[in-house]
Amino acid sequence: MKKSILMVLAALSFGLHSCNTDDDGLSIINEPPNLNQFFYGPATGDNFTVRAAFNGTPQPVGEGVFATAIFITDDNFTVNMNSLQGVGRVVTLVATTNQNLAIQPGRYTIASGTGLGNVSVNYSLDYNTAIQLNNSTGILTGTVRVSALGTGFGIEINGVDENGFPFHGNYLGELTSIN
Repeated sequence: MKKSILMVLAALSFGLHSCNTDDDGLSIINEPPNLNQFFYGPATGDNFTVRAAFNGTPQPVGEGVFATAIFITDDNFTVNMNSLQGVGRVVTLVATTNQNLAIQPGRYTIASGTGLGNVSVNYSLDYNTAIQLNNSTGILTGTVRVSALGTGFGIEINGVDENGFPFHGNYLGELTSIN
């Protein structure tokens, strides 16, 4: 009995050691993606989890061009009388498309202005819907990729913020319309 236990432990030890990712430069274990999380700042541990996303009504900003605000939030926000309420962490996007839709799937360039296919992005760690001017950090360069997923969307953001630090993350889920 003792001998068979030792043989099992030896086999497991060999199996675990031989599957080490540095054996052949390939990893056979896929790490799960960081779903519904955003990473920011100089430290790799600076991140926050998001739980919901809300879109405003598309607004015409030029002939055949519409801008839609999207708020990706943590779980400290609710909708009351068709308005977002709460205090917490928010990623805000304003995407310009050629359709009067909440958001159009595709690849957007992070840039200021209302040019077709542009999106402005910023994030706030202490956004408060009760005040008009909130501190936020702008994302100056990068891309946003939007994918339709069933009845929801996948929104992936990769960019560099105004302080020169990387900002990246994703949201997968529904968009709730608000005013």
